[in-house]
Amino acid sequence: MKSKYLKIKPLALMLLCALGAILFFIGKIQNSYVLQVWGIMSVWINNLLYSIYSFRKRVVFLFFNITMFVLLISRPFIAVVRNSSFWYFAPKDIDFSLNGVFLSLLFLFFGVLLATKVTTRGFSKSNEINNESSSIEFLQISSFFLYVISILCTLILNTEKFFYARSTSYLDYHANFISNMPLFVKAFSLVSSFAMCVLLATFPSKRKSFAILGVYIFSNIPTFLMGSRNSFVLSVIFAIVYFIMRSFYDSKINWVGKKEGILIGILIPPGLIALGAMNYLRADEAVAPKGILSLIVDFFYKQGTSFDTLSIGHKFMERLPFPDIKLYTFGPYLDVFKYGIISQKLFGMRSMNEGNNYYRGLASYQFANNLDYVSRFKEFFQGNGFGSSFILETYIDFGYVGVAFFSLIFGMLSILFLCYFRKSKPFLSTIILVSLISFFFLPRDAALRWSVFILKPSFWTTIFICWIGAFLLRKFRKEKIISWLVTKFS
Repeated sequence: MKSKYLKIKPLALMLLCALGAILFFIGKIQNSYVLQVWGIMSVWINNLLYSIYSFRKRVVFLFFNITMFVLLISRPFIAVVRNSSFWYFAPKDIDFSLNGVFLSLLFLFFGVLLATKVTTRGFSKSNEINNESSSIEFLQISSFFLYVISILCTLILNTEKFFYARSTSYLDYHANFISNMPLFVKAFSLVSSFAMCVLLATFPSKRKSFAILGVYIFSNIPTFLMGSRNSFVLSVIFAIVYFIMRSFYDSKINWVGKKEGILIGILIPPGLIALGAMNYLRADEAVAPKGILSLIVDFFYKQGTSFDTLSIGHKFMERLPFPDIKLYTFGPYLDVFKYGIISQKLFGMRSMNEGNNYYRGLASYQFANNLDYVSRFKEFFQGNGFGSSFILETYIDFGYVGVAFFSLIFGMLSILFLCYFRKSKPFLSTIILVSLISFFFLPRDAALRWSVFILKPSFWTTIFICWIGAFLLRKFRKEKIISWLVTKFS
């Protein structure tokens, strides 16, 4: 009886997906934006239920769909429920936004189905955590010390940002902030997230993991208090996803139990209220919505501005500055190649990290910089910006085929990340964890920014320090101080 029930569930979800497609295309024929939104919601609910159906295996897909809703779907959905208008752009621009979101959700689902089929054997019990090996212990020690130093530097730098924004404004910070911290503080802060991921890739105990991730979240509180929510929210999502990923393979320890579930349940409501209030506090405005529920709904509606970004980007794509050929999908990579630290030192190229200016608006290969420059010229120099979206960038470069293809890839990756996350391969697991830090922000971010770390000297410096440190610790393991450290970390 149970096996029949389990077979019916995926079939029911496929029917829900088909219903969404029917509603969307009927909406197209009848020029009904409302029907198209309900079609999008049907496919999104299909994706959500499919990820919940085996949420430990599909936790990345689950949270990716949550951010898709918050950043792209919430605004048109809330507008439809309120019976208000969200089509305040030209019809062709609204059509693109709806088409892009629908196509992306559909092919994200197809990507997960394909990856699940391919990796059936990859999720075998043989992938469960093995006994601690000495080489992993030494890597854990070396990465721990680098993480402690670097996260303290990150906290110092973020505190400086907080006080700067408090003395000026949130927008002025984005437009003009330049750190006055010593070079070593700025240098070490660049490697903190990488060192953390190396440390977490050694599969530390639950207590150690909780402390590591707790400090990481705490380091983002100063920037959250100044009005920048992204880093804080992404750090919380990353921590939750890591614990669920560990629970998938480690059946001996209850990584996500009742206590963790209750804690998350208790923190979600006040968290949403705080995020909603931040819309007004960072602009020095009184909190407008009346009541807690209204404030939460207002938060989702305002976070859904990336849907508007799709329409605005489509409207202005013919006016984007093209001093040479640009591939926005690969913009983060091209910026690192042309304007990164190596190009600055060898060829005298100017850095792109100097706030919003003419140079950044015109010369950058990143879509967000170009769009903000042409669409809101004056506000761009004041620190305002729309951001970007992987849907927009892949469409501009490759059309709807690009949106479908990259959505398929991202759907597959949401399964492959967990499949290849294992203790026996700490380097690969480090790459997966670093990717996940910003992977969930793709609905509002550049298509490949989550992976551009692979070109950064700071990432490879971290890898070099941690692995060389582990090698030296192993070589001198008979020394008293090393033996003492090993006993403390075992």
